[in-house]
Amino acid sequence: EQFFGPQTPENKASLDIIEQSLTILCLDDKPAETHTERARALIHGDGTNRWFDKSFNAVVFPDAKAGINVEHSFADAPVVAHMWEWVCFAEWKWAEYDPDGKVCQASGSVVRAIPPPQKLNWYLPPNAVDRVYSTIEKVKQDINNTDLFVYPHTAFGKGLVKKLGMSPDGFLQMALQLAYYKNAGKHCLTYESASTRFFRNGRTETIRTLSEQSAEFCRAFQDNKLEKKELQKLLKDAVKAHNLRTKMAMSGQGIDRHLFGLYVISVGLGMQPPPFLSNALGRPWTLSTS
Repeated sequence: EQFFGPQTPENKASLDIIEQSLTILCLDDKPAETHTERARALIHGDGTNRWFDKSFNAVVFPDAKAGINVEHSFADAPVVAHMWEWVCFAEWKWAEYDPDGKVCQASGSVVRAIPPPQKLNWYLPPNAVDRVYSTIEKVKQDINNTDLFVYPHTAFGKGLVKKLGMSPDGFLQMALQLAYYKNAGKHCLTYESASTRFFRNGRTETIRTLSEQSAEFCRAFQDNKLEKKELQKLLKDAVKAHNLRTKMAMSGQGIDRHLFGLYVISVGLGMQPPPFLSNALGRPWTLSTS
């Protein structure tokens, strides 16, 4: 109200334009040389060049490569990934360019006049400027506390994993379980999300990756006493168990959203949540692998 109320109508007008827009287009002028640099630019930028309250920001780099930064509350990753996949496919399938690199009009398409960009006006008194700069410093601290590294794995892909009779997701989850076990010397509670879009308004359910089968595989791999065929069998058993849990979660047979629903109902009714619910929902997820 202090900065966007009747005293500063230009601020309110500019903010309304942004919030009513479909998305934000970010034209970055800083090139990204590596996968990691590009990923960091997409996930947080420099802290000032993304509008994180929008459903998604379309980010275009100087080399014409593009990506998106997505605000998570309105949808889950598969929804936005499918949209972006269609955009990339449509560009490859139907877009045509002239020798100068300009897009040619496709036959049957309608050209709509796009109004020229307009600069949004803001009035920022000194106390507002102080808040902006203090917020920037907090955001930069969060950025500096964020570790991100993209390592392209090219030795093999999902095709080989499928030929070996395993799901790529299950195989990768067991790799993560083994990596953590080798590093920490113990197992941990692990979260992976499953899409429940089979149901109307469905979002996600939790896949609890850690299982008796995955733990047995990790211990056997570290002990290094079994033959390769025996280890392969343990790995396949662990992946098979993970696949079953995945299917159960996707079909509404998981446990976490049901437990959370009971917890919300108890709080809404003014009841003290039972110790079982508080215990089950209060345990920390050491690994989040969505």
